[in-house]
Amino acid sequence: MKKPLILVIIIAAILIAAFGIFKYLGGYPVGFEDGRVLVKKYYCSDVCPAYGHWNTVYFGIENKEKCDTIGGKSIVDPAWRGFEGCAPQEDDDTKSQVYENQYIKVGIPSGWNFSEATRTIQDQSYDKNTGKTTLIGAPRVEKTGAVNVMKGSYILYINPQAGQASGIKGGRFNEISGGAPSADAVMTDPPSPPCGTSETFPAVTGHPRVDLHVGPQDKQAWCNVPSNGKTVWYFSYITDTNGSYFNYYKEGEALSFVITMAYNSKDIDSFPVKGSATLNTILNEMTNIVKTLELKQK
Repeated sequence: MKKPLILVIIIAAILIAAFGIFKYLGGYPVGFEDGRVLVKKYYCSDVCPAYGHWNTVYFGIENKEKCDTIGGKSIVDPAWRGFEGCAPQEDDDTKSQVYENQYIKVGIPSGWNFSEATRTIQDQSYDKNTGKTTLIGAPRVEKTGAVNVMKGSYILYINPQAGQASGIKGGRFNEISGGAPSADAVMTDPPSPPCGTSETFPAVTGHPRVDLHVGPQDKQAWCNVPSNGKTVWYFSYITDTNGSYFNYYKEGEALSFVITMAYNSKDIDSFPVKGSATLNTILNEMTNIVKTLELKQK
């Protein structure tokens, strides 16, 4: 008599525990991906439960901004446009690939995508008699040889044909950070030294990675800081043994390559918190991409 009773109690306990997990997660767990719990959740926004559906999504990601940050795929209600959840990228969208142009070859892993950097140019004519410059023809867009490799709001920028405006050996910080949204948000009065504090980590032989962080304690006339009291990451770059911003191909020559890492936002309070698990993972992924880089310039 005792054995059946014990069995009933065990089954009841299991059911209660399962119900508690289901309620907490909003669904039932189906696995892990990128260190995050995947949950099967039922979503219904209109005629329920007849016209609902199941999604496999990351647990704890409650809006599109967070989903973009981790490189997930936002699922949106087709009728009401509400956020349903953040799913892993589909296999067809995340196959590893290789990007190559006349200057570089680099591996693009699953979950990352790329866009080629371009610039708009237009011919000009200068009249020395009037001192006026006249634009000739239509503007045209050309590729620069640089590439942006992106995941969510994170941007890895690789420029194999970089040139500096200043004559300073190694260049100035603003020459490599200008145009990066997160750096522009922090740096208010270029040219100036980087705001905040830096940490250096190994990347590739002879070229370490420098991470830059800023917190309330780093407020200066030329530095914006978070208003939420946190210390955040805003920029990284690959340097050389001399601490240069521009990595020269040959000593005494101006041609160089520049590699930077930034965040696609100008809201400093939204920047990744220093030491957070997601930030550390993304920085490691960007560094691993850099390790695949082949520079054709000699």
